Amino acid sequence: MERALKGLPKNGQFERLPIFSQRITKNPHAFDLDTELGRAFLHALQLALHEKGEWRVIKNQLNTEEVNEVLQAFHIFRDDLLNFVTIIGVKGWNNHNVNETMEVAVNTKTVLNLPLREVLKLTSARPHIGKRVFVVENSGVCSAILDRWQLPFCPPLICTHGQFKLAALMLLDLCIKESIEIYYSGDFDPEGLLMAQRIKMRHPKNVSLWKYAKSDYEKSLSTKEISLEKLAQLNRIELPELESVKLTLWEMHCAGYQEELIDELVVDMEKYYLTNE
Repeated sequence: MERALKGLPKNGQFERLPIFSQRITKNPHAFDLDTELGRAFLHALQLALHEKGEWRVIKNQLNTEEVNEVLQAFHIFRDDLLNFVTIIGVKGWNNHNVNETMEVAVNTKTVLNLPLREVLKLTSARPHIGKRVFVVENSGVCSAILDRWQLPFCPPLICTHGQFKLAALMLLDLCIKESIEIYYSGDFDPEGLLMAQRIKMRHPKNVSLWKYAKSDYEKSLSTKEISLEKLAQLNRIELPELESVKLTLWEMHCAGYQEELIDELVVDMEKYYLTNE
């Protein structure tokens, strides 16, 4: 482990986990995260961050975003092709050079799957119009919004496809560096509320939770019951603005889904541009 910690990427360079593993151990799978050595490696990285005051609690089990965050802190990522974010209406730059692929996608109103490999090349990103980017986690909702969009230009819209991948987090970081507002909307279940809390706590000044009122949950209410085991995850919700939804979810024991709010999401988005022209 000492050799691994001494051999971490230097000079701001990123390295894929299998390549790092091969370089250190001559086995590209030595630090796979489902192995004992991989778990020990993550624990050692958490400890190093904790000693620097950059990691609050050392955990034996990390969620996907936490794993990515720990590895990213040492310039390591697991995959740069399958790790992607879907965008439309977002432009990017490498220093002063515009990313031509993103530029063409905006001009042709094309949806673009942007892999981490390409996100890493960017130094800034922002919407092609306005100062706001809308983010949803469900690909079906994202596509339905585009189907119902009435304005002559494409909306600045990002889809994370469930749990936040590093590509999505880094792209949002680049937008926020440009003082862009992030409006995030997701589902009403324990996992969905935890995602909302994570993105809000990551950028509390720039992220607004979009359609997370108790009334929004009641409109989106489904018949799918949530097990008591999963409901227990709500104990991890600490964000005051999610308290009302959290308590109602405890009472109802049923999930709420974005699909019921699509028309309202579109109205909110179009209103922003119509009232800011």
